[in-house]
Amino acid sequence: MDDISILLKEAKPMYFERKRKVEQLKKACLVLFVLFSTSISGLSGYIFKTNQMANTLPVEQVASYYNDIDDEMSESMYPLDDYGLITVKY
Repeated sequence: MDDISILLKEAKPMYFERKRKVEQLKKACLVLFVLFSTSISGLSGYIFKTNQMANTLPVEQVASYYNDIDDEMSESMYPLDDYGLITVKY
């Protein structure tokens, strides 16, 4: 019985030290996870906003694009009805 109590006295400081290190490691992992997740979400928002700004066209260019499409449809080799749709004969 005395041998067990001596072993427990020797192991007690090592047990608590290991327990403290594990807790510190868990806290460090949590902090790294939070930092990583916030940086990824901020970066993805920045990339999305930048791409969205790069993909926008001025109104004049958009209007000229649609006018070109209308001109192409009116000069099409297919006959068009009053609504600009291709007429189909049965």
